[in-house]
Amino acid sequence: MDFELGFIGHALHDLAYGRIYFPSCWCSNRLPDAVIRQMEERHANFLCILSPYWMMRSSATPDGGLRRLIISTLDMTLIHVLEKEHEWGIAPVRPRVLLARLESFIATSREFDYLPGLRDWAARLLAVLQARWPELEPLPLYPAFRAQS
Repeated sequence: MDFELGFIGHALHDLAYGRIYFPSCWCSNRLPDAVIRQMEERHANFLCILSPYWMMRSSATPDGGLRRLIISTLDMTLIHVLEKEHEWGIAPVRPRVLLARLESFIATSREFDYLPGLRDWAARLLAVLQARWPELEPLPLYPAFRAQS
């Protein structure tokens, strides 16, 4: 069994990984938005089955869990990615670890109309990093979804 970074934590931690493209996995690529929405809906439905009061809890809002995860994953890797680019698995680290997470946070913040100040900061940081690394391409879709786009 591979529990990698497994721990007992906020239930939305696992859910948010779809939005940030499974960054700790060697085979990180993007998922289509429709697949992410399906995953989130099924995850939420499952949580409601496990706990009927799930949606009544204040910490159960998708924006809360996604916000915590995306912010916390940015700070864990920022220094290492700024210092050196390297390949890991099927995607370079900078688009996976930094650019995709910033893009995801910005989109999620817009979707839930949440943390506009932090969203503006993330957008400025993303613009600076894209100017610094103009050769970086966005994280591609997983191969199974490429023919559909």
